[in-house]
Amino acid sequence: MQSHNMQNNCTDEKVLKPCCGPCFAFGPTGPTGSIGPTGPTGPAGPAGEAGQIGPQGVTGPTGPAAGLNAYGGMYSTSSQTFPQQDEYITIKLDTPMEAYGVTGENNAVKIIEGGKYEITYNVIATLTKAGDLVIGVKENDQDVTGSSSTITLPDAGMGMAAKNIIARLTDLSSISLAIISTTSDDGGTINQASLSLKLLD
Repeated sequence: MQSHNMQNNCTDEKVLKPCCGPCFAFGPTGPTGSIGPTGPTGPAGPAGEAGQIGPQGVTGPTGPAAGLNAYGGMYSTSSQTFPQQDEYITIKLDTPMEAYGVTGENNAVKIIEGGKYEITYNVIATLTKAGDLVIGVKENDQDVTGSSSTITLPDAGMGMAAKNIIARLTDLSSISLAIISTTSDDGGTINQASLSLKLLD
């Protein structure tokens, strides 16, 4: 009896025998290829709807100028005669300046909040004869330290006094200007006067 060759024949392209082993062996995986170029940017999506705008709020109150917590003053709009005497006479200040945190009334600047204030005043006066006119600032009828100045005239005529000081004032004080005339006759006339305050601290 003729024997048959039982060896697998993988080269037989016509017959695939079930007993054949794998005809092809897989080699090791090759290296990863380089990354390709980035593709073109896609078209932009549709724009979103705009949100609704809310109503404008109410305007707040005007704040203090230049960061000051209080400021203001008074000045005169008419002349004032004064006699010769050795006691202080209050200078008439009948017109208030723009103010914040203070009020002007009754020839004085009335402060609400106490603290360190810059006080400035100007006085122009005419004396009927040679003499001195002493000007000072009063806080509730008490002298403010360092506030006095003097107009000295050798003859009848006009003079001016101006001063700027810093003083600590108390709550709810009334600040005014006052004068003492040492002339030997009728005294004279206050032509112009002003008083202003600024709260510094």
